[in-house]
Order: sequence, then C-alpha cells, then structure tokens
Amino acid sequence: MTGPELLSLFISAFVTLFVVIDPPGCAPIFAGLTSGASSVQARAMAVRACLIATGILFAFTARGFGKRRLWISLPAGILFSLAIWLLFTQVLRLALPAGPLERLFV
Repeated sequence: MTGPELLSLFISAFVTLFVVIDPPGCAPIFAGLTSGASSVQARAMAVRACLIATGILFAFTARGFGKRRLWISLPAGILFSLAIWLLFTQVLRLALPAGPLERLFV
C-alpha cells in the first residue's frame, strides 16, 4: 500500500471505530460510575475497561475472519450482542423514586 491509500484506510477505520465505541455517549456513564473513586482508581478502571473491550473486539474479529464462515459468525455475533444487551438492561435497571410527572400517568 502506498502512503495515500494507507492514510485513507486509517482514517476510514478510525472513523468507524469512533462511531462504534461512541466516546461522547460513554463519558457520562464513566463519570457516574467513578464519581466516588479517586483519580488513580478512575484511571485504573478506565485502563481495565479499555483492555477488556479491546480483547473482546479482537477475539470476535479474529474468530470471525479466521474461519471465513461469515454465515455462522455474523448471526452468532448478533445473538451474542443481543444477549449482552439483555443482560445489561436487566442488571443496570435503575430503581428511582417516582416523581410528580410519573405519578400523573400511573
């Protein structure tokens, strides 16, 4: 690959990764989770989360492209993503007290 082609590929991959990871959407979640932690603990949590996420992305990418059976790995990835989403919606369900607006519709 030449320089311009490599730069174009890098920019495309970076933009795709930026859209998938969504740092502006994750920042408030991280701030809420680390509100009671010191800066050293918050940094350690961020590094650990990045390493785990990178490992998971790498493992599923290697698994998907290593076998070259996308008709199996693509639906499996979708089902795995759905299972993770369902798990997090059940685990992270917030139980907040009902306010005056919520009482109007109950």
